[in-house]
Amino acid sequence: MRYITLKAGDLEYTSLIKYEKKLVKNMKRYQRILVAVDGSKEATKALNRGINLAKRYDSRLFICHVVESKEYSRVPVYREEIKQAAVENGLEILKAYEKTAAEAEVKDVVTIMKRGVSPQKMIAKEIIPLYNIDLAITGASGLGLIESYLLGSVSAGMVHLAGCDVMVVKNKAFTENYRRILVAIDESEMSMKAFETAITIAREQESEISAVHVLHTPLAHSVEQFRDDIQDIYMKNGELLLERYQKMAVERGMQHMPISMEYGAPKFILPKETAVLFRADLIVAGATGAGVEKGLHLGSVSEGIVRRAACDVLIIRNKPN
Repeated sequence: MRYITLKAGDLEYTSLIKYEKKLVKNMKRYQRILVAVDGSKEATKALNRGINLAKRYDSRLFICHVVESKEYSRVPVYREEIKQAAVENGLEILKAYEKTAAEAEVKDVVTIMKRGVSPQKMIAKEIIPLYNIDLAITGASGLGLIESYLLGSVSAGMVHLAGCDVMVVKNKAFTENYRRILVAIDESEMSMKAFETAITIAREQESEISAVHVLHTPLAHSVEQFRDDIQDIYMKNGELLLERYQKMAVERGMQHMPISMEYGAPKFILPKETAVLFRADLIVAGATGAGVEKGLHLGSVSEGIVRRAACDVLIIRNKPN
């Protein structure tokens, strides 16, 4: 479904051009990759992707396991025994994963073992800054077939709290290269960074790439109430934005990038409709969008995309200086 881009007057590209000039043509390759593991099948999928990227970029691979102390603190009688068992189990998990990475010929592997009440906070707020991680990878857990199931607390916490890019691995089957990448675009700086990252991955892995622009405002749902001339302005603005990104894709070596305009809630439309339509196996999106400049909190959009997508999701975020 096409939608009308809500913006009064002609679209201003000044800030978009400014952001574009600040970016290098190729994405900075991830040099310090962290995979959060817990021994689950989802964690194994995350590790496989981490190994794949570490070999591709010749990166240092950090494999991290956090023992959640609140779990064994609930059993006071055998607390020390349970604590020791949890630690030993964690060490065995790390040993097995380190062996897997070594057998895959990852050159530089570091294992990290910590204990804490909140694994997601410890990883996002302590471990990632301490080791200067630029990409954190986690598996999705706690998801069911119905939408009311929540994303696993660790992966949700990392998406929300981490100061680096975060990848949540959700594809059922692992492939060395992504086949079809979908990138979410808007007028923000973060969107440009997401676009640059998606383009670089597509070029490196010879993937197809598509771009979608989703409008989410109350007025978008009742746009038929506006006069035809206002609707034409909205449509033209959206088309100009998409055409600009399509032109940039060609300039960066992509022969063709299909584009789509949609309206509704991005956290629903993008993962549940557009990604399915394009058969995407990777969604790339910024952690925040243009709405931040208008006083809107859009962090929930990226979390919503991660929660509802059936494929891998890469959330792009500015690292703090």
